[in-house]
Amino acid sequence: MLKFTDDKGAGTVLAIGLIGAAATLFLITAMLSNLWLQKLQLQQAAETAAISAADSLRGLSTGYPCDVAKQIADLNMAKLAECRIVGFDVYIKVRQIALGIVLNAEALAGA
Repeated sequence: MLKFTDDKGAGTVLAIGLIGAAATLFLITAMLSNLWLQKLQLQQAAETAAISAADSLRGLSTGYPCDVAKQIADLNMAKLAECRIVGFDVYIKVRQIALGIVLNAEALAGA
């Protein structure tokens, strides 16, 4: 029967492993929370672009509605993917790439 009585250094290896696992978990959590924050900012950009385009459509501000929406999207570092006008409603879809993931947001504004 074999007996292992020399366990020197086993605690160090265990501690390094636990610290590595904790650091990895922290980095994953930080990346996911950053992605969630960018998604919220993209949604805000879509809503702002839709409201501005609807104001332009109704004559409350100058410019063509989809051009105004594109300017607002560009200011928020997003790409205008779609702009549809039906009656006095404006549908906007914007897109952004974050951490290699394509994020989409859409908004509808009207009278």
